[in-house]
Amino acid sequence: MERPVETVFTRRFDRLVRRGAALLAGAFALSVSFTLWAIWPSNEAVGYRPAQPVAFPHDVMAGQVKIDALVKS
Repeated sequence: MERPVETVFTRRFDRLVRRGAALLAGAFALSVSFTLWAIWPSNEAVGYRPAQPVAFPHDVMAGQVKIDALVKS
């Protein structure tokens, strides 16, 4: 007759460890998925230029008045 295997931890502790590991794996998968979605080129607003509320003559201010522009064009 075989001797029963002695366990170090309780079944409840084993379940908690498995649930915690599953939760961590799910959080990791979710964070990787979100990161890949966020850096995907189609999700970036490349070349986006909103309509300016005030018509401001940047070329006149930078050229004639010699005011440094803060926005790179």
